[in-house]
Amino acid sequence: MKIPAKEVHRRLRELLGPAMKDGGFQRVPGASAAWRRREGGNWLVFWFQCDKWGWDDQWGSRLTVEFQHASSSEAGAGSPLDRMRLPSLLDTADLDIMRARNNLIIESMPGFRGRLQTYVDVDGERIVLLGKDIASMPYEPRFDVWLEYLRVEDIDFWAFFLLQRFDALIAAFLERAGDRAPVAPG
Repeated sequence: MKIPAKEVHRRLRELLGPAMKDGGFQRVPGASAAWRRREGGNWLVFWFQCDKWGWDDQWGSRLTVEFQHASSSEAGAGSPLDRMRLPSLLDTADLDIMRARNNLIIESMPGFRGRLQTYVDVDGERIVLLGKDIASMPYEPRFDVWLEYLRVEDIDFWAFFLLQRFDALIAAFLERAGDRAPVAPG
């Protein structure tokens, strides 16, 4: 069953909205699933982005979570130096949970079960050219790993995964972001 990005964002707002409000966040106007709050003279913003290639009946889709601390309250408006994606904020245990869940979702995809992947060999390394494959090696914080989904339940899992770690993620992000972002005037 196709899950359009609009439905993904609606579901994330439904699941995360109450906790974000309790945490002093407000929705970013005009954004699909993004929240902001003032933090140390700047704006702390985080948002979800669905894959620009959209939905595929064989491979589902994926999304990412990005955090920003900048003078702008608009998602994505700060410098890339003011932003971090979710994997860079997770510890090894949480990266393992993320990898295991992504693998479980990929294994359930019709394209994976039907072995519809196309591979190429580059310098002796097997690379997926079309489709998806499970990750056998552990994720590292520097990897730009996206969150896979095929069913609404997968989106729910990722929302709760984030909620369970949210305070720690924000603390880790702010610690790493430091004072790199310029403070907005008055």
